Amino acid sequence: ISPQVKTILGYEPEEVIGQPLLDHSREVGGGSWGLMERAMKSRLPIPSLLLTVPAKDGRSVVLECKAMPYFDSQGNFRGYRGVDRDLTERKRGRELGDALNRVNDALMSTLDFETIMRRVTEEANRALSADSTIVVVREDDQWATRYGANLGEGILGEPYPLDETWGASLAARTKETVVANDTRSGKWSTKTAPEEAQSCIFVPLGVRGETTGVMIFCKNESS
Repeated sequence: ISPQVKTILGYEPEEVIGQPLLDHSREVGGGSWGLMERAMKSRLPIPSLLLTVPAKDGRSVVLECKAMPYFDSQGNFRGYRGVDRDLTERKRGRELGDALNRVNDALMSTLDFETIMRRVTEEANRALSADSTIVVVREDDQWATRYGANLGEGILGEPYPLDETWGASLAARTKETVVANDTRSGKWSTKTAPEEAQSCIFVPLGVRGETTGVMIFCKNESS
């Protein structure tokens, strides 16, 4: 096992040696398992195979796997020698592009504004792989939660004073994206996020140079 396994998956090589290759893996797309089984039964090279593998920290890593059969000097089959390539960011980039295209389709559609905003919020949540997303709109001296994706009860539709939503207020004032790694304590505590949210990204939304709202992407502690 190459030491690179620690860089990609977070495991030491000795933690992986002897472990079943496919026990905790999922194929990306369809047909990969059947193709691999046929190749292994016939002792043939295994072509490009995409697998989603859990990393040690809980992340899902997309690997492109290729392998060649290995025979000893007497011609006896001894197993496979393979290489893996991390395609996680490439896959996420493709998914982000697809999601942004769907956002653009929603914006260019003839749907009513409320439906468009709901779809944009849902697609943005999917594009950034967030656990939940909220759009708050400035109304006088408070933020009102107007749209959301993957939200529980008691958040959508509620108004919150500006001093209880420090991250949203900072993003609106500076017109820059604000990242909060711990929204459960101190000044970053925000009532516009679900209770289980551990970190949030606050993105200002503007019309003609004026910030009228903030889109908040949240990640939970266990994500």
